[in-house]
Amino acid sequence: MQKIKKSSKIKHFIKWLLIVVLCLIVIGFVYEQMSEYVDAKTLKSPGQLIQVGDHKMHIYCTGENKNGNPTVIFEAGDGDNYTTWHKVQPEISIFTKVCSYDRSGVGFSEGTTDQRTNDDVVTELETLLKNANVGGPYIMVGHSLGGFYTRLFTAKNLTQVDGLVQIDPSVEQLAPFENESIPVIGKVQNSVIDSLFRMGVARIVMHIDPSIANIDSDVANIEIAFNSTAVLNPKNKFPDGNKAFHNINEIESTSNFGSLPVIVLSADQSQQDAITAFGSSATNWQSDLAKKLSNNSKYIMVQNCSHYIQKDQPQIVIDSIKSFLK
Repeated sequence: MQKIKKSSKIKHFIKWLLIVVLCLIVIGFVYEQMSEYVDAKTLKSPGQLIQVGDHKMHIYCTGENKNGNPTVIFEAGDGDNYTTWHKVQPEISIFTKVCSYDRSGVGFSEGTTDQRTNDDVVTELETLLKNANVGGPYIMVGHSLGGFYTRLFTAKNLTQVDGLVQIDPSVEQLAPFENESIPVIGKVQNSVIDSLFRMGVARIVMHIDPSIANIDSDVANIEIAFNSTAVLNPKNKFPDGNKAFHNINEIESTSNFGSLPVIVLSADQSQQDAITAFGSSATNWQSDLAKKLSNNSKYIMVQNCSHYIQKDQPQIVIDSIKSFLK
């Protein structure tokens, strides 16, 4: 009799636990949908929306060219929007004109239906700068996948580029690994992550993230809006960077830029992750890149830093860019 009562209590507990979980899921889903609706109605882009082909792209420029200094162009990493530079852009705009932008389908930029190769992305940037009347010369600053695009832009516009900064950049050696199939456990993890985004968990986590609390409220709201909904609402038919490694020859063709000033920044934590994933050869990938790109290059290992050097150690990025200014 006692065992029956105990079993009944357990079933009763499980029943109510499932009801509570189901209610939380529904509440989270409704919360996320309402938040996305409010974001769509209230968020405004700080920059200009410029026509590029059949869609508009967002570019945000601050500062003025002083003492003949070139314009700094920021290129974000895979899926990141212009806010990734919020700790760096204001400091550099004291000295010269600075422009960050959103690639097609990212941030405030409209999406496309094309599978854009590396060359297509760079052509879009060239058109964006032309139509926005942002002339050279430029200092190109690329983070992660943005390293690919800034290197190709430099190769195509070498006479208009005065300096190149690579922030924990993607390298050509990663290409063979891109075609590896995702293991079942990885697919399960992706499904779980998608579900958490749909239930508003990502948005809640970002709201309580101390790093968000310490930045300008307008920037914080935009970061939360885009970074908590990116999985759910891709504006491109194909993801950002979809063809980056499939057309790696476009990047491999970027050869030595002669005496162009180049700085490559590596994050120690990120490099250790790469070594764990791809083997000891990853130790020299980015330092070899620095040697390949220019006879006037500098390689810096940034200590105690994640992949996002511009957020963890922004002063190093600021100082690197300033070293190219007059």
